[in-house]
Amino acid sequence: MKKIYFSLITIGVLLFSACSNDEPGNGNEEKETGTLTATISFGNKDTKSAQATTRASGSTAIPVVSWGNVKQVQLFLYGDDGIIAFSHILTPGEATNPEATDGRIFNIPNVPLGNYKMALLANTKSSTDNVRTSLDKGQTWDVEFTNANVRGKKIEDILVDVKTKDLPTIPDKVPAEVWKTRKGYDKPSEIFTAFYENVNITEGETKVVIPELKREISLMRTRFDITNVPADEVANRAKVKFDTENSFIVVQRLPQHFSLESGIVSALDSKKVFVGATGANTYRKGEDRPTGYKTPSGGDDYTFVDTKYSRWNEFHIFPNVEGRDGTNIIDKQYFIIIAAWVDLKEGEIYTYADGKIATKSQPVYWWALVKDEFTRNVIREVNLTLETAGYLEFPDEPTAQGSLQIEIGAPEEWNSTIVSTDMNI
Repeated sequence: MKKIYFSLITIGVLLFSACSNDEPGNGNEEKETGTLTATISFGNKDTKSAQATTRASGSTAIPVVSWGNVKQVQLFLYGDDGIIAFSHILTPGEATNPEATDGRIFNIPNVPLGNYKMALLANTKSSTDNVRTSLDKGQTWDVEFTNANVRGKKIEDILVDVKTKDLPTIPDKVPAEVWKTRKGYDKPSEIFTAFYENVNITEGETKVVIPELKREISLMRTRFDITNVPADEVANRAKVKFDTENSFIVVQRLPQHFSLESGIVSALDSKKVFVGATGANTYRKGEDRPTGYKTPSGGDDYTFVDTKYSRWNEFHIFPNVEGRDGTNIIDKQYFIIIAAWVDLKEGEIYTYADGKIATKSQPVYWWALVKDEFTRNVIREVNLTLETAGYLEFPDEPTAQGSLQIEIGAPEEWNSTIVSTDMNI
């Protein structure tokens, strides 16, 4: 496996007259200056694949990655005590080479002299991205990160979580009866991070660093075989409709939060429900082939479905393993629940898997535990075969100043190996 680094011409040493200002520094009346040039590459796309059952995938579509994936990158410089001394938000268009498709160069003035660790965090602006953020380890949420308000905070206290989202409604049902104490959440934005140690801002020298920006979220690709729903005189497959406003895909048990310092560290919360898709387009058809994808070899003949799994959908989701590249599932597995609609004409009936009989149009549910890992930067294909007639009842709990120059490389490619999980439900 190789790592891709984008070249950067080192900028000459910049010397400025020492002067005092309001930026945090070393406490002296006069603050000296220095220069840092950083080449930020994006980590090897195959650094970590899920270690659970892995088999050849049936789909070949991998999202194309470009600078369009990055809205902003926030830089943090902090000491051994973890206290943030400096921060700066970068946007791709502000680069000195904004048209570059690989590395983009950013010049950052007024950096206090000192020896730091560096962290980069991309796509976590809470007012525009699908995240909410905290500066105090989750005691207070919905505080958007700025250049100023993160200074003096500890890097370990920087947390990111997903935003809330309305849970699907179910006709003729009181939401509180269906969802009980559960709460809906949206998919996360495409979060990237990078880390580097020994970032020494000194007078008259140029420090070159090469941090690797890595994707922190997974991609859950769900595919459905809907041809095996029992077809007989009481439970006819034709009575089940998948293209109605009552369809949805949700995932129960989400991580409580994501830590900038450590990755996913919290147990899965059974009351948090990820709303993946709702409505008539929940189960996308095979001919629904959006642009913006490629095959692992770079071609354009990518596929989402095959002859068996004819419906699909996909969404970003947080990993469910400890740390950034761990393989231990935290506490409990993800629990996927899908809904369709039994459409009955007058006099027709539908028999559910547990023997209950419907005499009017109403929902039908299937669910399963996904026992495999969702690791950062991995596309996990979850293949669901609906081999029962489903259920009527919604399931409960399953069981001095310097100058800093940054070159940020193109976003990390998705791992080209799509891992697969097959389940009959």
